[in-house]
Amino acid sequence: MWIPKSLRKYALGLLIVSAPYPLYNTVIFSEVQRAAPKIQTIEEAYGVLNEEKSKIGIEDKVALVINDEDKLKKINIGGFCGRNDEGYVIGADMSNLSRFLIRHELYHIFRDGCPKFRPTIERFVEDYTREVSIRNLASNLKFYYFQEQRANIYALTGLKL
Repeated sequence: MWIPKSLRKYALGLLIVSAPYPLYNTVIFSEVQRAAPKIQTIEEAYGVLNEEKSKIGIEDKVALVINDEDKLKKINIGGFCGRNDEGYVIGADMSNLSRFLIRHELYHIFRDGCPKFRPTIERFVEDYTREVSIRNLASNLKFYYFQEQRANIYALTGLKL
């Protein structure tokens, strides 16, 4: 990208100031997620899922994979989306399940497609721990600066960016 000569001296400063942007937002949105009312039952979770699917316009089948063992909390993940044989999957720990989390993951499905085959929480944890060590910088930046932030904004406001 070409930067005008008069602005080049500010480019480094802007880069330094904006670099922790995903960290700020992650902290803010994790507090919002923590304060969000929790879903208590599987039936309630599917009711919220179906309601939110119709709001965002997803017609594909989306299954919920929920566990009571806090496997995702151990790797510091709130939830995930992926694919299974029939369509999409949203995975979460029961202690972390909320409308905010479901809206967040539905936005990933709507916008990004959740292309990875992750039918179970165990498969996600296995893939995640393997990928963390080999993630490339460009996909990390895209994920944390754009995809996660857009999904958080949608979950909070309903704006499709």
